[in-house]
Amino acid sequence: MRDYTMFLLRNFFHTYSGDNFDCNCINVELVDKMIRELKRGKAAGLDGLMAEHLDFYHPIVCVLLSLLFRFIVVYRFVPDDFGAKLVIPLLKSENLDSTVSGNCGAITISPCVSKV
Repeated sequence: MRDYTMFLLRNFFHTYSGDNFDCNCINVELVDKMIRELKRGKAAGLDGLMAEHLDFYHPIVCVLLSLLFRFIVVYRFVPDDFGAKLVIPLLKSENLDSTVSGNCGAITISPCVSKV
């Protein structure tokens, strides 16, 4: 039974092409709304600065980002930097052993534009 289930899963993944997605729903208004809903003052370093700079962006930025996101959907290609993240481990409590992975939580910092 397990072999048959694995066969079905493999067959499904090889033939799966994704749901039909209307990329017309990605528009300038949606990108502008997402930028305005980004949390401010939370990220460290350059990413935090980028989020703050988006407060003062020129309207053409929304046009260009909406085109970028539509191209990502149409061509099914996501730039490598969209997946770049920095993971910072943090101890859940100060009195825990830092050599045990279960005692750590993590904060992940990802590029601001990929959050949009």
